[in-house]
Amino acid sequence: VAISKARGLMVGTGDALQVPFASNRADVAISVAVVHHLSTVERRQRAIAELVRVLRPGGYALVTGWAKSQPKESRRVFAKGDLLVQWQMPKRFLDEEQQEQLEAQEADEEVTKDGAK
Repeated sequence: VAISKARGLMVGTGDALQVPFASNRADVAISVAVVHHLSTVERRQRAIAELVRVLRPGGYALVTGWAKSQPKESRRVFAKGDLLVQWQMPKRFLDEEQQEQLEAQEADEEVTKDGAK
């Protein structure tokens, strides 16, 4: 965001359900790895509607989500077609105590690909 602002671009971050920009103002709107964190179909639809609301006529939106198909070595296995993926702060932004708590939680929740603990 800071790099784009330094280049004179109007950018920002905010709530996907209440984007902090006026309607019909953006040439481009980007939502990367957000929608699958929203807990209901209605909330997901509202987030996409917000992207559309801020776009100028003829504007472009880029929306990405996690692919159901994951590499074999991935910790993530998506057995269902629609799945809420819990979001957590990346470890690099956590202090030492928070990292230890997260690692303990992950150890408790670790499930192998065949479903066994």
